[in-house]
Amino acid sequence: MKELLGLFKDRKNDKLIKERVSQDSDVPTIYEYVVGIAWYYFSGKRIDLLSGFNLTLSANFEPLVHAGGGQGDIVIYEDDKVVMLEATLMKPNSQKRGEWEPVLRHSVNLKIEEELKDTGRNVMSFFIADDFDSNTINIWKAVSAVPMESTVKRGCFTDNVIIMPVSSEELSNLIDKAKDYEEILEKVKKLFETERINFNLGWRSEFIDAII
Repeated sequence: MKELLGLFKDRKNDKLIKERVSQDSDVPTIYEYVVGIAWYYFSGKRIDLLSGFNLTLSANFEPLVHAGGGQGDIVIYEDDKVVMLEATLMKPNSQKRGEWEPVLRHSVNLKIEEELKDTGRNVMSFFIADDFDSNTINIWKAVSAVPMESTVKRGCFTDNVIIMPVSSEELSNLIDKAKDYEEILEKVKKLFETERINFNLGWRSEFIDAII
């Protein structure tokens, strides 16, 4: 799994990735699929990954079609939390244009949906990519301090929206941290709760260095 995650950084490996995973799918969809499996291992195999996939799977559970635009790539429901994974192979210079709006919309709508249902579950999103646009990751952090409105239920607002960027390499390292899964997610939650105003441009790197 770690070796496979490492292949996506160089698009010259696309043919090899398709040979190893599925010839019937494109590489961005395969990336989404592999990210989900990597997260499954990071969780200590405690999550219901199949129910979390919004992509289309074949009868052999191989990826076929990317998740639709109206929902997150992977949404994992647990007893006490909901984790959404948004995976992209967009390069940093395209991320703000191509990912900023849908990732934010999915995250806000999911959080408000849970709050309206009064489930009591914490909601957090993880933005997975090989590399990041620095403006995009700082926008994700800044959003947590701003009230946000649902796009499907107008007039319904939430705050402290959590969108945590994690690179493919960092996700690969997190696979070895399965025993700390709950603790790490709790640290992500506290990071966004306690540092909403005091903005440090190195916030993401410092946090990742502390948990990996």
